[in-house]
Amino acid sequence: MSNLITFLQGKKTYFTVALAILYIGGAYLGFWELSDEVLAVFGLGALAFLRAGIKKHAAPTASKLAVMAAMVPLSLALVGCSSIQSGNDPLVVNAERTTQLAVDVFDTFLKWEYDNRQTLSVTPEIRKTADFIRTNGQNWLLTARSMTKAYKQSRTPENKANLDTAIATLRTAISEARRYLEANGLTPTP
Repeated sequence: MSNLITFLQGKKTYFTVALAILYIGGAYLGFWELSDEVLAVFGLGALAFLRAGIKKHAAPTASKLAVMAAMVPLSLALVGCSSIQSGNDPLVVNAERTTQLAVDVFDTFLKWEYDNRQTLSVTPEIRKTADFIRTNGQNWLLTARSMTKAYKQSRTPENKANLDTAIATLRTAISEARRYLEANGLTPTP
């Protein structure tokens, strides 16, 4: 046990953030649902360990200061600014957030693709993805909104499954659009 404690000395913040990244990756891949409460625990834990590390080392070096400066925003991001208020259904809140995110990412991606169509002609899969979103995106958004409304009116397992499917479709399209934006140096809406 003392070997484990010795190993973790000075690494607890990194370890906490690494676990949070694994958790987010697992949620992104569909292994589990993303929970604001779990992210808050990771974020607050990382901040607590970071604070403890600062307290132990009164005069950190420039490299340690740079690492700490990078860790604070990441820890705060894990806590999040928009948690789900008590009494609200997380499925509905996340569906509404995902639908709005899809609108923002689709708009950004489609405008960027259209404005750079000549330059992007060397990468036909980008145009193919953009055309696919142009053709289906409006229907995906309408379906997600319709399924959200149906679930709000009647929270049956069938309505939940339909809403989950509609949101999964949006998330897939969002991920594809973001992948191309990020690969080309653009930062899409979070």
